[in-house]
Amino acid sequence: MDQTPSKKKKIALHTSILNLDEAHPRRPRCAYAGEMLQMDASPHNWFADITSHLHIAVDDCTGMITGAWFDQQETLSGYYHVFQQTLTGYGIPAMFFTDNRTVFEYKRNEEVNLEHNTLTQFGYACRQFGVEIRTSSVAQAKGRVERMFNTLQSRLPVELRLSNVTSIQEANEFLISYIQKFNQIFFSTF
Repeated sequence: MDQTPSKKKKIALHTSILNLDEAHPRRPRCAYAGEMLQMDASPHNWFADITSHLHIAVDDCTGMITGAWFDQQETLSGYYHVFQQTLTGYGIPAMFFTDNRTVFEYKRNEEVNLEHNTLTQFGYACRQFGVEIRTSSVAQAKGRVERMFNTLQSRLPVELRLSNVTSIQEANEFLISYIQKFNQIFFSTF
């Protein structure tokens, strides 16, 4: 039996394949550090077979992690800690790019005028520093932070286990030196 595809099947296959540039167009990196930080949280068994959420912010220009914090859930407190680490270690960013969680922005469904919507606590804190918040419901729009989670999910649990970390408090203490070391190794040119 001949396994080669017919000419019609070959043509159908070639016409159904999209050019990679058209399939998932990549947004170019921002030109300046701090111009946009992508922020998200990832649930994972980071240590001791306990599912916890790692909150991080990743600079879109440099790819560096500017803040990281573990919590039991994706919480406002976790994002506040990441924001505080970013402010003290890197300065005030121009914008956070996040998902559509109500931690970041609250819009009433019936309200069209943005001025009539209520600011969230995180949104209020950002406004005090002049930081814009942009949200998206598409995970691929925040590709840098999503790819960073893939990297961290393969590396960080091993590092935490080797350091005998068994609690969220220990993990947050460990993150301080780990993120500095991680950024130095992978982003030493910045």
